[in-house]
Amino acid sequence: MKKNKNEFFILGILILSFLSLTITCFQIPNSYASNFRIQTLDQNNLVNKSVGWIIYHGEDDNSTYTVTVNDLKAFGAEFSQINSEITQILLSSYDILVIEEGGTDWLNSELIALDSWIKQGGALYILGDQPGDSQSNVSLYFNVYYNTTDPLAGLLTIEDSTHDLFENVTNIDCFFPSASIDEIQSTASLEVLARSGDNAAILAALLIQNGRILWNIDSDGTINDFNIGFADHRQFANNSWIWLATPNPYTPGNGGDNMIIIIIIISSIAGVAVIGTIIGIYLKKRK
Repeated sequence: MKKNKNEFFILGILILSFLSLTITCFQIPNSYASNFRIQTLDQNNLVNKSVGWIIYHGEDDNSTYTVTVNDLKAFGAEFSQINSEITQILLSSYDILVIEEGGTDWLNSELIALDSWIKQGGALYILGDQPGDSQSNVSLYFNVYYNTTDPLAGLLTIEDSTHDLFENVTNIDCFFPSASIDEIQSTASLEVLARSGDNAAILAALLIQNGRILWNIDSDGTINDFNIGFADHRQFANNSWIWLATPNPYTPGNGGDNMIIIIIIISSIAGVAVIGTIIGIYLKKRK
């Protein structure tokens, strides 16, 4: 009897140890984007993807972004300007949208259509350090605010060098940016990717169900024709397009917690079953 008690005690210790190890391994901090990433950059993700540069509300066009747009096309993406009202039907033809500086407010129906499109897997790239009505209007819809105090120019500090956006990227400069992301007012789900020398948020991302939004507040200093040749700007620009074209493997803020819990439970049950089987075989052999 005493021998059986010892064996059950050992079994209990093994089970508890396995559960503890499993939970530790799968503990996920608040930012799923930084800590639960399973995809890697693959330029083939851009093949046959449709990219639309919105100018309908008066936004700046892509005339000063010829290098990065040509790279985008070289990766196999289709590119066009959008100069008509944003609707669900129109958006169904696109995988990535771009909004530059300037322009006027969107219609509420356009914002609702954009929101639905992003949640279904669409990707939005918001460029510019002089927030006009268009990009400010769209950003505010997703609870992301701008700070118009001039950040410090110079080398950016990358928050997470393991992020896919910074693959083969170490140096990014910003040239006289005139705005940044206001982290205090913006949604807590926003992930700041890089900061200026005075800690202002210049690059940021937001994952929304199956889609994503990327803010490049200093586009003039990173990916337009005037500065894309500096440092690792061109590599970062290409990474940006590939990252935007890559489907989300997770759903932060919308069932993400439940997914992690399910993974933990399944792995724990499997581990307990394996341990139990091993001990059962051992006990039979002893008999």
